[in-house]
This record gives sequence, structure tokens and C-alpha cells, in this order.
Amino acid sequence: MSVITLPLKVEPWQADILNKRMELCRRVYNSILKEKLQSMSALESDSEYQAAIQGIKQVYQISDEKLKAKELKSETFKGYRMLSSSMLKEAEISEYAFIADATRKAKLYSENLSANMAIYSIAKPLWTSFDSYLYGGGAEIHEKKYGDINSLATDGKSGIRITNDDGATLRSKIGGERAYIICGTKSQKCLKLPILVDSKDTYLKEMLDRNVKIVRILRKKINENYKYYLQLSVEGAPAEKKDVEGHILHEVNTGAIGIYIDTRYLVIANAKCIHTIDLNFDTEYSLEIEQILRYMERSSRISNPDNFTENGNLRKTDNEEELTWKYSKRYAKARKRLNNLKRIEAERRKIRSYTIANEVLSHGSDIVINDYSFKGAEMRIYDESSGRYKKKAGSVIAANVPAQILTIIDKKLIASGHNKMIRKHITVDFTIPDYRAYYARYLLDSTF
Repeated sequence: MSVITLPLKVEPWQADILNKRMELCRRVYNSILKEKLQSMSALESDSEYQAAIQGIKQVYQISDEKLKAKELKSETFKGYRMLSSSMLKEAEISEYAFIADATRKAKLYSENLSANMAIYSIAKPLWTSFDSYLYGGGAEIHEKKYGDINSLATDGKSGIRITNDDGATLRSKIGGERAYIICGTKSQKCLKLPILVDSKDTYLKEMLDRNVKIVRILRKKINENYKYYLQLSVEGAPAEKKDVEGHILHEVNTGAIGIYIDTRYLVIANAKCIHTIDLNFDTEYSLEIEQILRYMERSSRISNPDNFTENGNLRKTDNEEELTWKYSKRYAKARKRLNNLKRIEAERRKIRSYTIANEVLSHGSDIVINDYSFKGAEMRIYDESSGRYKKKAGSVIAANVPAQILTIIDKKLIASGHNKMIRKHITVDFTIPDYRAYYARYLLDSTF
């Protein structure tokens, strides 16, 4: 399945209705979440359930894939899974129970929320959070704050539909004619939003000809104003992008390469040479972001002196007591500027990740790479200057996003008909001169 995003032309009164419907989704989401968390709290106090869920998590945390696959087929694991599933079902904690609750509560707002919209905008995202909490290692499920829900979604059959000039619903072949988004049902106030498609974009036309699975209206805050987009999930891998003359852009070359990656560098070794890519991400906004953060820290301390001790530390409170915070208008203005700069950095970071992925695939499609644990590196990382391990590389990983780059490479390999990268665990000797190039070459020679 692939995702494409298109801009929408939205009038101010239409934006007000969309914002209202997103806010109603948030309220229903939080209402269901509160009920389910109470059920989970009662369930987690049961010793039988605790034993079952602990046994399941231990299996999923096994790092050895062969051993994990063996344990997943064991009778003990199946027993734990059946017991936990039956207890969760009795507590009405399942995807079907979430869908039933969302459609029931959405009837209170039938003028704005359809049943289909409640399923795909509320029930399924909420169940995804619970599924991650139950089986994926999620720590906690939080309520959605005001403005946190920024999308409305359906399966394209009702609630949010794509239509042509005659009003007929389109499920494919959208690029061949003028199309609109209809948001609403017969009993609601329907919004008709034109879809803006570049007629010269061959990639977009090919993607719009495919069957549509999910239709989603997104909003993004850009320079303190909301911009609205249509996001379509369509069948199949992404189409190949071509230039005006019809030549494929970012073509995946054939050949074997070895890659060594860590939090800062990616080194490629092929039959002819060694190529190093610097992953360190820095923009012209980095200094301004640091200055804004320092200003916000000073401002919060000046506006809330009672929340800090004489030594400048945050004052500790009892469990029932909460600190109250006051912020100045300049603080609010600085926070808005900070959010906008972070948005710009995130967009540039994503573009850079795709650029690096394309550069890697230009060297070859048969790839072997070291199985680097980025989660482990968040706790400690080797410092070349001191020759010791130092703690917490989380900020470096968040800035350079090496794991995101590897995910993009795997997706592009699958889309072009190749296999995923081969990951191999190696023990690194940091005393070897230029050890990154050495292990990139070692991985290539020992595999192919």
C-alpha cells in the first residue's frame, strides 16, 4: 500500500466545520479512552492476567529471530495468548468493542460525525494505541489534548468520498477527470472540496488510477495557519518517478554492497571503492532554536518563581498537588516560532533521508549491513576521542534519524522488486584504523 498527498482548496467557513469535526473526534476518543483505562486498571490487578501478559512480552522481546519464531509456535505462548485474549474480551477491550463504542457515541454528534468516520478516525487509531500498549512495549496511553487530532478518515465509501462532476463516487481512475472530496452524509452539512492535481505529473496520475483504500483529510499548521490536504492510501508499491523525457529518476542499480552504519556515519563498500556519507544533520535554524529554548526557560522561571527552589531546581510536590504555570505573551509567541522551526526541520530531515536512501541505492541493490542497535545507543555510545563509552546518544539519533533512512531503503528495495537488506551482527573493534570502512568491506566480502 502506498500513500499520496494532495493539497485542498478550503474556504474559511469550510475550515471551521472541519476543525469542529476533528474536535468532536477528540472528545469521543478521550471519552472511550477513559472508560477503557478504568477497565484495564481492574484487569491489570488480576494476578492471572499479569502472568499471561508477562509471558507474552518476554517472547516478543527475544532478539534472536529464530528463537522468537520457535517460541511463538510453542503451546505455552498460545496458552498465554488465548487466556489474555479471553480476559480482554470479557473486559470489552478489543477492536470490535472499540468500533461499537465509537459508532454509538458518534450518534450523539450525527450532524457532524458519520459511523464510518468514527470507525477510521477514532476506533482504529485508539485500538492501535492499545495494541501497542498490550503487545508492543508501549509505556502509557495518553488523552488527546486540544488540537492533537488533525485528520478525518474513512474507507471512501461514505462519510468522506471522492466524486466526479456528476456526483458519482470514484474508487479508482481519479486522475482522468475533475474530482472533488465530499465530506459529510445526507443528514449532515456536506462540504465539497476540489482536488488540485497537476496535469503534468505522470507519477501522480499513475498513483490516482489505482484502487483507493483509505481517504483522509489532514490539516497541518504552517506559519500559524492551518493548511488542508487530501491523503489517499492506494494499492501497490509506489510508482517509479520519471522525468519529462520518460527516464526513470533515482534508479536502483544492480550489484552487491556492504554498509556499516552508526549514529553519525554511513559507509558504503563496493567492488571498486569506499564511499562515506555524513549523517550529521544541521540547519541554519539550529542556533535560533537554541536561543529560543534558552529564552523560554528564563521566561518560565521569571513568570513562575514559586515553582522553583532557591537553588533553581523544580519544586517537588505531593501526588495530589500540581504546579500551576503562567506564561507571558512573549513566551507564547516564542513557542509558536519554535514549533514552526521544528516543523521546517522535520520536513528537511525527511527530504534528506530520502536523498541519502537514493544515493545508497545508486551503488547497488544487494545490500548487507551491520545490525546496529539504535535503542541500545540511546543509552550509551562509544566516544572516539576519549576511547570510552558515554551515555545517551538519543539526541544524536533524533537529529540524524539513521533508522528512518534504513526503513526508506528497505521500502524502496521492495518496491523495485528486490529483497530487503541483509542484517548481520558483528563485534566492532574500535581500535582498528578507519574501522567503519574496514567493517563495510568485511561485510561485503564475507557475504557475497
